Amino acid sequence: MSAASPWGHAARAAAALAAAMGVGRFVYTPILPLMHTQAGLSAGAGANLATANYAGYLVGALAGILAPVLVRSRAVLRACLLLLTGTLAAMPLTHSMIVWSLLRLVAGVASALVFVIAAGSLLHHLREHPPHLSGWAFGGVGGGIALSGLLVLVVRPVADWRTAWWTAAALAALLAALSWQLRPEEAPLT
Repeated sequence: MSAASPWGHAARAAAALAAAMGVGRFVYTPILPLMHTQAGLSAGAGANLATANYAGYLVGALAGILAPVLVRSRAVLRACLLLLTGTLAAMPLTHSMIVWSLLRLVAGVASALVFVIAAGSLLHHLREHPPHLSGWAFGGVGGGIALSGLLVLVVRPVADWRTAWWTAAALAALLAALSWQLRPEEAPLT
């Protein structure tokens, strides 16, 4: 697939959405039981971490609305993919609820911005192409969720919660690399 092909663009957007949503947001769900049993995370603390991620997602989405220049920037897209991968890799480095909450908050902001950038890119670059191409790209979210679940299912019998986070970070990094050349919308700001 060439870089300029509509299928190539859809594939890069799918990889970005898989990294940001499927892994960055949703890998927490299958890792949570491991954190309960192995890291001593209570149910209430687990809910607080999920809430921090949701709050970050809201902040990221609002940032995209209030500062449209963010969602037209390849540098912001790449920074968010790196930041998201870094937050996943940093989760096992501490047992601090404050640090975990901050990491999940930042992951939420980054995943929302990647989502908005990828969606805008799809709408802009594929508008002259069949509508089903965007559907394939948005399928990256589901693909990422499925990969996250499979990853934890495979890692769980042979490793601990820390390894699950580090493996998720590696998966996010791979998906980010596949999406690295995604071109955000380049239309002039109004």
